[in-house]
Amino acid sequence: MIRLLIPKLMDMGLSIVDVQPRFISAKKGDREFTFTLMVKDYYKDGDEYFVDVDKTETDFIVFVFRNKPNDNVVLFKTDEIGDGKLSLLDMTDKIKKKWRWEINQISTT
Repeated sequence: MIRLLIPKLMDMGLSIVDVQPRFISAKKGDREFTFTLMVKDYYKDGDEYFVDVDKTETDFIVFVFRNKPNDNVVLFKTDEIGDGKLSLLDMTDKIKKKWRWEINQISTT
C-alpha cells in the first residue's frame, strides 16, 4: 500500500528520496519530509468516533481507514494530532488533504 502513496506525493510536488515499509521520505526544494502510513479502523465509543494513533517521529501521518467508504485516506501533520486515542471530530480541522483509495480485502481462509 505504501506504493500507492508515491504518486500522490509526487502530485503534491514532492520528489521521493527513500521508501521503507512504513514510511516515505520526500523532498521539496531544500526541505525533506517523512510520511508514515497507518492503516487503521476507526471505532465508536459512546457518542464519538475515535482512532488509536501510534507514536511516530515523522513529519506527517497518512491514515488509510479500512472501514470508511469515502475519502478514506487522510493526511495530517504529526505534531498537530499527537498519539493515543484521538477523537475524529477533534481531528477534522487539522486535515491537510484527503482522498479515496479503493481497498479490496484479501483473505486466505
